[in-house]
Amino acid sequence: MHSEYSWTCFVTSPANNFVHQLQGFLLLRVIEDEAEILSIGVKKRVRRNGIGEYLIEQAKRFSTLHQLKSILLEVAETNRNAVGFYKKQGFLKIGIRNNYYVFSGKNKKNAIIMHLPIKTG
Repeated sequence: MHSEYSWTCFVTSPANNFVHQLQGFLLLRVIEDEAEILSIGVKKRVRRNGIGEYLIEQAKRFSTLHQLKSILLEVAETNRNAVGFYKKQGFLKIGIRNNYYVFSGKNKKNAIIMHLPIKTG
């Protein structure tokens, strides 16, 4: 799942001696000198345990290691928990995409575009 243009991070926990269960993941792609988080998820029952923060930290580490200038993402404007989480991680709102998400036919939601500058050196 890793290539020159993409990177994935998984967080698992042991279910038994042979099996691990997925608890969270982050998928990003690289375009020029920026990373874009395409998807991030944490199981509901393990949220607020630091897994999301860990995933963002790993994305920052990857971006620093590859000398990327920033990380971008989009989030539904109505997803207040996620917007608050990203702000807490240092992301800044830089724009809006009107009617970007379409839920059940005519129900449309705006996307907030967020940006996290990566400190170099």
